[in-house]
Amino acid sequence: MKDDRDKYSTHDLWFAALLKIKGFPLLGVQPNGNGRALFEFEDSPERKQLLIDLVNKKLLIEPLSFVDAMKSLKALSYG
Repeated sequence: MKDDRDKYSTHDLWFAALLKIKGFPLLGVQPNGNGRALFEFEDSPERKQLLIDLVNKKLLIEPLSFVDAMKSLKALSYG
């Protein structure tokens, strides 16, 4: 089993969808019962650069892939 240092967790559905379409493996989802969830991904050094590119508006994504990722993660957040 991987150590917690190799995981990245977020409650942010939008960023979780971005991580999913950028190829970060989803390790688990912990729904909290009210439509929110904690998404756990395998972490890597590229995640920090991804966030920087997102904030600086230098990130290009396929819109339909993003919508699909949002739908699937949202479904998982309800358990």
